[in-house]
Amino acid sequence: MIDNPDDPFPVIQVKLLKCLVDNLVVDVSFNQLGGLCALNFLEEINRSLRPDHMLKKSIILVRLKGSLYIKRLQRFRKSYRARVSRTLRT
Repeated sequence: MIDNPDDPFPVIQVKLLKCLVDNLVVDVSFNQLGGLCALNFLEEINRSLRPDHMLKKSIILVRLKGSLYIKRLQRFRKSYRARVSRTLRT
C-alpha cells in the first residue's frame, strides 16, 4: 500500500490473476481481505435467512447481469465508433 496521510483514499497495489474458465473471465486477487470479509458476511446472512443459498445466488445473478450489460454497452460503443469513422472517411 502506498501511504499518503492527506489522501482519504489509499492507493493499493493488488496482484490480479485473470483466468478463462469455460469462456468466462475469472479474476483472482491476492492479499485482499475485503473479499474475504464480504464472503464471511454473506455466509452469515445466508445462514440466518435460508439454508439454500438463495441470497448468494441472487447476488451472483445480479452481478452477472450487470457485467453482461456493461459488455453490451462496450460492444455498442465500439461499433458506433467504427460507423462514425467510416462515415467521416467517405
